[in-house]
Amino acid sequence: MSNLTQKQRKQLIAMLNEKLAPTKHGRMSNEKLIEIATELANEEGKPSMGEILSKYRPGYAISVTPNGRKSRYNADDVAETLVGYEPSQIIGAGEKLLGFKKGELFEKYEGMNQGQQRMNIGNRLRAAVKRGDITVEEIAKALHK
Repeated sequence: MSNLTQKQRKQLIAMLNEKLAPTKHGRMSNEKLIEIATELANEEGKPSMGEILSKYRPGYAISVTPNGRKSRYNADDVAETLVGYEPSQIIGAGEKLLGFKKGELFEKYEGMNQGQQRMNIGNRLRAAVKRGDITVEEIAKALHK
């Protein structure tokens, strides 16, 4: 949990400086920053991210990514359809299904790692299925092309 990206760390420090007082949060360890943020979240009556994840984690399924690493996913119909595909394949299918120009989502997500790319396009596809704009079958068909 202490592995924060530089961006996440900066956002957390900015949030703490805003909610508390500008102090030396930038000199704190990731663990301490997370601990303070968790306490603040709990004080406000909102569950922390860790609490939210621990609630849903038992329902996650384990898959193997195209590069051979283990991954967890929420095992809904959309996630099951996307298992085993490279993020680039999923983004390409998403562009077709969601009405984006070719390369538009690739450009939008180019600054993210592959897991983040995969998660973001998966969430877009999931939302489109929930809205009724597309079906899971259409996603599967677009991925097989």
